[in-house]
Amino acid sequence: MILLAALLALPMAFGNSSAVGAPDDPNQIAVDYVRAHAAELGLTPDDIAEIRVTDSYQSDHNLVTHVYLRQQRGGIDVAQANMSLNIDREGNVLFVGNRFVNLPPPTGAVALTAPEAAVTAADELGLETTKDIRVLESPRGVQRKTEVSSGGVSTRTIPAKLVYQLVDGDLRLAWNVSIEELDGAHYWDASVDAETGELLAKVDLVDHDDLQATAAAVAPATDKAVAASTAEAKQAANKASYRVFE
Repeated sequence: MILLAALLALPMAFGNSSAVGAPDDPNQIAVDYVRAHAAELGLTPDDIAEIRVTDSYQSDHNLVTHVYLRQQRGGIDVAQANMSLNIDREGNVLFVGNRFVNLPPPTGAVALTAPEAAVTAADELGLETTKDIRVLESPRGVQRKTEVSSGGVSTRTIPAKLVYQLVDGDLRLAWNVSIEELDGAHYWDASVDAETGELLAKVDLVDHDDLQATAAAVAPATDKAVAASTAEAKQAANKASYRVFE
């Protein structure tokens, strides 16, 4: 099992277009680029009215800056609505990975508290709380970011915040919570409708590899090559060995 260190693979678009904005401010270049190329990205001005920079860093070897953006509505993040841009040292956008979405008018209201949302999420995920879930850090900001206790279902305290979750064409206000199961088998990122308590989305941040299934999937392509190959495995300079197949 491998804890995913990155977001799900993003749809990709490549180009070498000059960005709009100050060359020394990659974050602003990224935002300006999205707004200048909204139509090409399949977005409307309303879709990109609010954009938040979630992260930004520069690669030392080529001085390319990687900027990560998220859609918002009313200061609240839209779940999984992310975009990444790579910007060279001269301010040119080299790459766009776009997962922004077309946003309908938001719906829903906050009827559940963060602890109630965490309990509901645990129940929906088939987890039984053995302790009361209580607030450890009071809500902060528009997204009401809150830290609640583990409830005996998570290896760590449970962060909760308000997000908008796009479900079947509806943009619903939801509580987003993260629960890492005690045995480490699953690390859930879940969204619970803030008004109804319905589980709207769940993503397991633990990747489960089935080696037998993988071997069976690649066998037809490799069996012939393995049978035809009688040479010893090549040995690299660092003494690691490998065999290459078409």
